[in-house]
Order: sequence, then structure tokens, then C-alpha cells
Amino acid sequence: LMRNDFADAVSDCNEAIDIDEGYASAWGIRGTAKHRHGDHDGAIHDLCKALELDPGNSWAEPILEEAIEACEHLRKLQSIRNAAKASQNREDEPENDEPVND
Repeated sequence: LMRNDFADAVSDCNEAIDIDEGYASAWGIRGTAKHRHGDHDGAIHDLCKALELDPGNSWAEPILEEAIEACEHLRKLQSIRNAAKASQNREDEPENDEPVND
């Protein structure tokens, strides 16, 4: 993780968790790696698990808060993009000013 090799960090943690699902540090490190790599939903899951296993974990909680903030920020951006796209689509639709004949 210190070398910014997130894929290896996740892989190593996967192996550790496969051996011992109660290894809180592996969950926390994997969550940190996922957060730094942009997988904020996965990070939230893993960091919550780390805190569930070790409620006194002092370093996982701030990273969890960062991941939650990043997730919320990305969702807001996506919502804005969707609204802008919908608005653009409405503007691109041809106007039909012809009267309807019954």
C-alpha cells in the first residue's frame, strides 16, 4: 500500500481474509486501498467490517469518513450530469408547433 500498488495490496488482503475472516487489519487495509483506487463503495464495506471486528480501530474511521464523503460527492456529480443530459435532450427535441387535426 505504501508503494501505491493497490492491486497487490487488495490481492494480499484477499488472501489474508480468506485465511482469517476476522482479521480486522486486512479488512481495513483493503478498504484503504480500495478508497485510494477510487472504489469508494467497496472501501465503505471493508472499512465498516474492520470497525465491526475492531471497534477501537483508530485509523479506519477517518478513512471511512473520507470514502463516504467521496461517494456522496460522486453521486451528486452524477446527478448533476444526468440532469444536464436530460436538459440537453429536451433542447435537442424538435418542437412540434403544428396543430393537431381531429
